[in-house]
Amino acid sequence: MKIGVIVNPISGNGSAVSSIPDMEKQVQGITEIIITRRSGEAKLAAESFSKSGFDFVIVAGGDGTLNEAVQGIIGTETALIPLAFGNGSDFTRSAGRIQVEGLSEAIRAGRTRKVDTIEVEYAGKRIHFINILELGFGALVMKRFNERRKIKRHTSFTRHILLEAVALKTFPMDMSGDSFSFSGDIVECIVANGMYFGRGLLASPGSSIDDGIMDVHIIESMGKGEFFMKLPRIRDGSYLEDRRVKNYAARSIEVSRPGIPFEVDGEFLGLSPLKATINPRSLKILQQP
Repeated sequence: MKIGVIVNPISGNGSAVSSIPDMEKQVQGITEIIITRRSGEAKLAAESFSKSGFDFVIVAGGDGTLNEAVQGIIGTETALIPLAFGNGSDFTRSAGRIQVEGLSEAIRAGRTRKVDTIEVEYAGKRIHFINILELGFGALVMKRFNERRKIKRHTSFTRHILLEAVALKTFPMDMSGDSFSFSGDIVECIVANGMYFGRGLLASPGSSIDDGIMDVHIIESMGKGEFFMKLPRIRDGSYLEDRRVKNYAARSIEVSRPGIPFEVDGEFLGLSPLKATINPRSLKILQQP
């Protein structure tokens, strides 16, 4: 058995990298450990592991590191083992969390699962993600948060949500899906594979990571006061019942109107237009025993 490990040294305030000795004690078969130093290295490492026939790739980091690794092993028989060390690690809330102390048992059990990924095409580029895409408000929150974190590593995510809410913006959006179309002003749009985002907020309670469907939740334009009043309802997913929220399911969607900011799995990517398509059961992950 061949096992590769990818570690983001700043994830979990350094707890990811400090967990390496415990991993080596727990798991027999670790062949190579790569500690990332810059953006893109997790993808290259995962790609190298999968091409070399590794059975498992352990990723110790947050959603950003995990998303990079996905780019390198999607569509292969190498199984991903995501460990939650980052600020959010929201995908693992949907997939089931494996802790370092349970790694050995999980690998011995070898219970794997094929889950969906979503391919996004934008600005001549193409990437995959596994959890959630946001357009509008949430994308601006992530942009603000990530920019601030480059200056000050420890910064409050909630603070940046509130700052962006004070400056609340509305975006005209035209979206078409294989089973719906929408045209109107929005505050936020969520395209979900997983259930959680924003450090455990229940964005899409009905989503499943292996049902071959994207869940789309569009929050229509509203005033700042109303938005502040309703913002806490995202915690438990009850915001979906609001009259200003439109809910759809689709296998593909396209946003044709340019200029709407968007992010995937915590990484701000740019502005629409974009197209997103589900790739059913295209990623192999290890499950809890």
